[in-house]
Amino acid sequence: MSEGNKANTIPTFHDGYLNGIILNDNIVTLHIRRVDGDDYEVRMSEVEHLRLDDFRQGNIILDLKVWSGRQFSQYADITKLYEPYHPSADQKYHDQYTILLNKITVEVERGEKSFVVITPSYGAELYALCKTIEYKRIVVL
Repeated sequence: MSEGNKANTIPTFHDGYLNGIILNDNIVTLHIRRVDGDDYEVRMSEVEHLRLDDFRQGNIILDLKVWSGRQFSQYADITKLYEPYHPSADQKYHDQYTILLNKITVEVERGEKSFVVITPSYGAELYALCKTIEYKRIVVL
């Protein structure tokens, strides 16, 4: 009844709709309808951080990208999940922040974690750091 995919074979969700999100402990499930009408569950497991801004009726996806096991592009901005300290904060906090960002970058590049970004045409913008991500086509009878 479903087709599972690993992160390296991402179906295209361009112009699809982010219709829902379910949060269950550290598992996040997104409900997405592609432009061709196919419904998908995108499941992120062992989610460490999640940011979802501007969720509305009719969230249209421009792009869904996953970085894992490869070098970050400039677009993969993990500072959306980990905001920097105020400029007036003591230097030790800025140093700890830099160490944290470098650690996360290494973990993603090694494939130990995945960094997920949904860029919207309209509505919801999502950033997440998780251990795994899977895609499952849902067949509605």
